[in-house]
Amino acid sequence: MESIFSDLGTFGLNSNQPLDFHGKAKDEKPVKKEIQAKKTKQLVFDRKVKCPVCDHEFLSKTVKSSINRFERTSLTLRPIYSKIDPLIYDVIQCNSCGYAALNTTYNKISERQIKTIKEQISSKFIPKEEPKDYDYKTALINNKLALYNAIVMGSRSVNKAYLCLRISWIIDGYLETIEEDKKESLTLERLNFIKNAYTGFLEAYETISFPVFGMNQPTYYYLLGVLAFELGDYSHSKRWLSKVMVGEDSQQRLKDKARDVKDLVNQKIKEEKEGQSSEGKP
Repeated sequence: MESIFSDLGTFGLNSNQPLDFHGKAKDEKPVKKEIQAKKTKQLVFDRKVKCPVCDHEFLSKTVKSSINRFERTSLTLRPIYSKIDPLIYDVIQCNSCGYAALNTTYNKISERQIKTIKEQISSKFIPKEEPKDYDYKTALINNKLALYNAIVMGSRSVNKAYLCLRISWIIDGYLETIEEDKKESLTLERLNFIKNAYTGFLEAYETISFPVFGMNQPTYYYLLGVLAFELGDYSHSKRWLSKVMVGEDSQQRLKDKARDVKDLVNQKIKEEKEGQSSEGKP
């Protein structure tokens, strides 16, 4: 399988950068596209940003939250909104030096980290023409660049795990927009990021203080349970989900969600046993 950063090679960056949690180094008609572009312009606006690494000033797109209603979360806690997916716009990327991060953490960078970014990213970075309209493909590259920056800066395991989770969310949205015959490689890539997210969240568990990225402890347990389920690790999935279901701090809605996932786990276990039984018959 290709490196998770294979598509960042065009920026002049090391496309084989390892993700180490120990801190080491259907085609649409033109008229439809035009209508979609107009709709998007009504939902987003440009804001001026100053890069904390190179002081370059540029415009970054962001969603008008007042008209974009939150509806629900997916199985893996991906937030789903009524009009437009804000995940597409949640990473700010400086096209001058290559620094990229979530908009909530973009300016939270130390002098040491700035020095590291300049030495290991900016010195090699090849600027690209910025897209006029953002889409899931753009968001996927921007989020990978944010993860790349986080690795280079030596960010905590939980930060890198969260970025991997977000990338899997981006791919979920991407998969909803493409044809069936193009989904296989993207689905495999998604699973790889799910695996990295699970590894990072597990490693971070003993050292973090809650809440983290808006998650309290029961939600964290739920997330570990659902990621383990996605990876086919059913025994650990049931273990984490059970913690949610018996936890005194768990809200009833989360308990119900955990119970639904546990039912899916049990169904998968049953299906696999039946499959093995039928294979063993003469």
